[in-house]
Amino acid sequence: MNKKNIYINYIEMAEIENIFIKPVSEEELVEEPKKKGRPKRQLTEKQLEALAKGRDRVKKNREAKLKSSQELKKEQRAEKKELTKRQKAALEKVKKNKALDLWDEKKSKVLETMPDEDSFNTLKNYLDTISEDDIMDEKKLKFKLANMAHHLHMRTQD
Repeated sequence: MNKKNIYINYIEMAEIENIFIKPVSEEELVEEPKKKGRPKRQLTEKQLEALAKGRDRVKKNREAKLKSSQELKKEQRAEKKELTKRQKAALEKVKKNKALDLWDEKKSKVLETMPDEDSFNTLKNYLDTISEDDIMDEKKLKFKLANMAHHLHMRTQD
């Protein structure tokens, strides 16, 4: 039997053995769309023109709104970029201040250990020649300190 032609009638579900199977034609299987109550209203030419004009206006408004939102997003991205630049600059400044403070602490500790005023002044003069750029660059700082230690050692040898 073809499945399209089978219709199962479940009217008598009380007894499972009493299921009725009857063939159905294809026309009965396809449901016809329901007809609507009233036909579509026909618009006059003036109404059609007004409708087209209104749709154009709405389309322009939608495009303008989309364009303004895109510009707003661009501005927000630019502001965020500027903010991150300022944050990076502030972070670098804090980092620099921290490094300078640490350098001043270490310098003070070393100078406190000097036994006499002459060695204190000599070491202070050498340490004062180290610039902020040298302090921020660890390789430069190590090189200058090693060079200074070498000069001081040579000076004490004489």
